Amino acid sequence: MYLRRLLWYCGRYLRFALRDSFKSALNWASILGVGALGAFVEWQRLHVTFAEGWQGVVLGAFVYTIIAWIVIFFFRLLFLAPLQVWREGKWYDGKFVYHEPKRAFVAYVSPTENKKVHHFKFSDAPPAAMISYKIETEWPHLIVVDVGAHPKQIEFSSGYPHGGGSMRVNRRRDMYVAITMRENADPMSVRIYVTGWEW
Repeated sequence: MYLRRLLWYCGRYLRFALRDSFKSALNWASILGVGALGAFVEWQRLHVTFAEGWQGVVLGAFVYTIIAWIVIFFFRLLFLAPLQVWREGKWYDGKFVYHEPKRAFVAYVSPTENKKVHHFKFSDAPPAAMISYKIETEWPHLIVVDVGAHPKQIEFSSGYPHGGGSMRVNRRRDMYVAITMRENADPMSVRIYVTGWEW
């Protein structure tokens, strides 16, 4: 249990660090970082030799950018990613519960799409996890939402709507939803939020 939890934490840290370091590489802060790194190299009289001419300028800029990205990546991996995961949610025994439910699916549907099966994934949970979810619609008394881990699990209910539940997903974390509305209902949005998961 603890080993799986540790591996999940490491995966989340890497995911946050990679995503955010690539975002940082596209903004002005990374440019300042490259400039500061180049200034530091010059100040220390370190001799980094590149080819002469424009090829050397391009190569030098590329090398400094890669070095700056590595610095940003490890800073986010060691300091910011753990804080982001901590802000996401908390462990209660063997279940991870989000502080704020995470939106996994949204669609704007009409009666003409009745019983159409929609496919989506919730990649934040580990493979084969038991996922807890809740369903939100604008007019719950006019719509029935069926959720399953496989299209064959969709029951196409005709009774009362339900507000959520739990189900075990496959290793790809596939989820499927079918929506049935009254024929005279106006189009509306359907949202599915994941509140937590467990192994």
